[in-house]
Amino acid sequence: ANQVTAATKGTHTTPAATTHTVSGTVTLTDPDTAAAGCVGLGGYSDISAGGQVTVTNQSQTVLGSTGLGAGVADATGTSCVYPFSFSNIPKASFYGLTLTHRGTLQYSYQDMVTNDWTVSMTLGS
Repeated sequence: ANQVTAATKGTHTTPAATTHTVSGTVTLTDPDTAAAGCVGLGGYSDISAGGQVTVTNQSQTVLGSTGLGAGVADATGTSCVYPFSFSNIPKASFYGLTLTHRGTLQYSYQDMVTNDWTVSMTLGS
């Protein structure tokens, strides 16, 4: 009578991952910034390591926020590439990625799946 029995009957399947890691880059084409060690100059002073990136859902709820990584100049010395990454982002029908005060790029859930949860933003000439 003291036997332990399984609490659930039948088969149990683990649900698919409910959160995602979103990673991406911001590419700033500005030779002056590239020459200054990728610390944004002038009108790009908000673009440097630590620059704020946020991700929101279709209801404008903030799902995550992060800072840009340190920028790395490209081989031509005309652009800088800044990495960023969010983890534990829940599924949403739409995602909005905002870089500092520069407006929001919209991506559908399917866009994110198609792009393997990676986004690329570009600024400058």
